[in-house]
Amino acid sequence: MSGSPTVRRWQLAHELRRLRGDRRLSEVARSIEVAASTVGRWESTEMLPRQRDLRSLLVEYGVSEVEQQRLLELRRDAGRRGWWQRFRLNQSYSTYIGLESEASEIVSYQSQLVPGLFQTPEYMREIFQAARQVKTPEEIEELVQVRMERQQIWKREDAPKFWALLDEAVIQRHVGGQATMCRQLFHLLDVAQNPKIEIQVVPFEAGAHIAMQGGPFVLLRFSEPEFNVVYLEGRTSSLYLDDNTDVANYRVMLDHLRALALSPENSLRLIRRVADGFSRP
Repeated sequence: MSGSPTVRRWQLAHELRRLRGDRRLSEVARSIEVAASTVGRWESTEMLPRQRDLRSLLVEYGVSEVEQQRLLELRRDAGRRGWWQRFRLNQSYSTYIGLESEASEIVSYQSQLVPGLFQTPEYMREIFQAARQVKTPEEIEELVQVRMERQQIWKREDAPKFWALLDEAVIQRHVGGQATMCRQLFHLLDVAQNPKIEIQVVPFEAGAHIAMQGGPFVLLRFSEPEFNVVYLEGRTSSLYLDDNTDVANYRVMLDHLRALALSPENSLRLIRRVADGFSRP
């Protein structure tokens, strides 16, 4: 089956929630002699079930032998290591990279920063230094290396579709000085030539909008099986939402933002004007 172990873990958790249906966690847990909290952790991606526990659970659910083999294989793939796990990353960031690596579509709203998949190395170094969450140059270079590795996704034939909604502050803010921002914005113009990438800017003149009281967020869509995850990144913690109601709310926000944003063509014109301004002494 292969693929991202993070996505396999997420898929397995979805399957287990679906199979349990309306049964109580305590009822299911009692039948296979584990704690109810353990079953809950299996369903929330916090913990992978052991193979024998998973088989017992599937038997309890009356799953066919063929379907059992598929889900047991899914569990084996979920236990493998992704390339990002050789780095010293926190669990939340590792989870995001694992999901990103297999998403079929990524929709991102950014209020302050260029999306990581479009950043230049010098822009990355500036924001990592400014965040003051890493202590040494070596740690910063490791984070840059991870982000550059993530950008290899654009060399794949099955690269995701990416729709980026950027507040105008993203392109106007002086990150690292004029030369750094000039190169970063011209890099944005370059990546926008990829037919799978669409960039729109929400201009200052749009005024107050639906996402102003929240922060940046990313909607990741997966096709096989079909499910969606919203990622909310904070300074000290991050949140993943996959409840259908939560996902629908963020889709509404994206629809509102897209209606306010400049067209892709006019967005690129604005980015070029700002980049040209940064290029002048």
